[in-house]
Order: sequence, then structure tokens, then C-alpha cells
Amino acid sequence: MRVSSTTATGGARSGPPLQTFIDETQRTVNGEVRLKLYKGNVLVTGRRSETDTLYRPDVATFEDDRGACDQRDAEGFIRLNAFRKRVAAAAAAALAPGSALGGPRGRPNPLLSRPRRRGDPDMAEPFAAALTLGGDWREAADDLGRALAGARGRLGLLYTGESFAPHQSGMLAVLTQRTGVQDWVSAAGYGVVAAGEEHYDESGAAALLLDLPPDGYRLFAGGADTGADLAVAEADWIAAAVMPLVLTHVDPRRPGAAGAVEGLASATGGFLVGGLTAAAGDPAHQAGGASGSISGVALSPAAIEVATALSQGCTPLGRTH
Repeated sequence: MRVSSTTATGGARSGPPLQTFIDETQRTVNGEVRLKLYKGNVLVTGRRSETDTLYRPDVATFEDDRGACDQRDAEGFIRLNAFRKRVAAAAAAALAPGSALGGPRGRPNPLLSRPRRRGDPDMAEPFAAALTLGGDWREAADDLGRALAGARGRLGLLYTGESFAPHQSGMLAVLTQRTGVQDWVSAAGYGVVAAGEEHYDESGAAALLLDLPPDGYRLFAGGADTGADLAVAEADWIAAAVMPLVLTHVDPRRPGAAGAVEGLASATGGFLVGGLTAAAGDPAHQAGGASGSISGVALSPAAIEVATALSQGCTPLGRTH
């Protein structure tokens, strides 16, 4: 397959604006492209250009490039890319048993989230967080409550492994008593992630306290009409939030769960994040002591500064075809 570009003979190009734009951006595109056609796929197997290629064998090498590239230029990038690992290592050392912040079970993590306040160049107080592993649910709740006692917060989040799911209400009662925080959101899954650690197939729980203003969030829980009910009850709050960030927990076992998610997004105009719960019993999740197909907390970007980081991926389920 031979590719060549159109050329101008001087002066302004004529023709439709889009075609003119394409012609201008493709002026130096020329040469040959080798393609492989196989079962509906078009695969590029090679390219060659004799006049405008940027490829230089003397530069694209791990051997002597005659000074074209200075390896020392990568030092800054390496230090920057490794910064997260240095922070993680410092956090792990601080949270180790026997350290000032660590303990044998409950482990607060001051680096789990470090938000900035609007107009304040200094870092705000970090969220208080704790992780506990092993034991029964009462021991786990005591560990978390002990680690979080005295920390500032108005909203609490509790995530547990599947074995603790039936005891979420009891754990939240202990945490409320120990911390004084009245508003809690909880959910159960196959494991817990906190302090840069992932723990699956074992008893575990992680808790987080968020020191938010009263008008910064709204709890919700229920069934298919949850979104509509929230939109009616909190119409002024949703209008002021413009597009709330909605931390959403969904029980996939409940009929109408998918419709509840769609209705919540449509009624609130919010940006939904969260996921599916995993539990053999009930409740799999709750907010403000209530449960249902869906529950969580809506956060207002008008009252608090919100930053999200989302990722997605896919894994082949069969052979390539």
C-alpha cells in the first residue's frame, strides 16, 4: 500500500475546511505501509518513508548513539515516578507494629487521603483511617474505635470483608460510641484495601473519618425510587451542588438494583462512583442505618473540594479471533 500526500502550489488552499485541515496535517505523510488482513482485522506490519521519516537507527538503540541521548536526562523522571513508592515505604514503616502510629491490630493511616482546602496552599488535616485484621467482629470494631478515638470527623466510612457483613450494624454501633460520629456508610466485599495493602479471604475491616461540613454531603438508601426521593427531599441541595459526586454501593442480589442505579444518576445528575457489594447475608451495605438495593453518600463539590481517580480495564475471556 503506497501513501502519498497532496501538495500545495502556493497561496491559500481551497476546498472544504475539514479537507484543508487534513491536507495540511498530512503534508509530510508519505511512503509505504505494509498491512495484513486477517478475519476482519487490519494489522500494520511495517512502515517505510524515504524522505520524511523521523526514525533513525543510530538513535533508536541501546548501544552507542553518538551522544544523541543523554541518559542522565532520565534521572528526574525516575525520581518523580518513584516518589509514590517512597511515600508508600514511609507509610509502611510508620504503620508497623510498635511504631508511633502503628499497633498490632488497628492501624491508622495518615497518608490515605490528604485533601486541600479551597484557597489554602497548605495541606489540610489528613483523614483519620484504620485497618484491622483477624479476630471476631467485636474485636475488630474495638480495634478500629480505639485507633480512631479522638480523631476529627463528621462522616464515617466502614468497609469489611464478607465474614463481617452480617455484623455491620453492631460494628457501627461500637464505632459511633467510640468516635462520636453519627453518620456512617458501610459496605462489605471480598476483601479490604487500606494503607496500601490488599487483604482477601480473611476477616478484616477498614474505617475512615471525613471531617466535612454539614452541607457537604447527604446520605441515601433504599430501592428503585431512591434517586427520585433524594431529588425531591434535597432539591435545593442538589441544585447548589450542580453535579454531586455520589459514592454508591449496590447489592446485585436485589431485584431492580440496576434500575436503582440508573434512577439515582438520572434524578440527581450526579457522577456515580462505587461498586457492587459481596455478602452472603444481610445487610451487604447501609447508610444512616438504612439499607436496600442501593445506599451511599452524595458529596457536594460546591461545599468541599473533590478529586477522583478512576481506572478500568478488560481481560480476554477466550482466544483472540
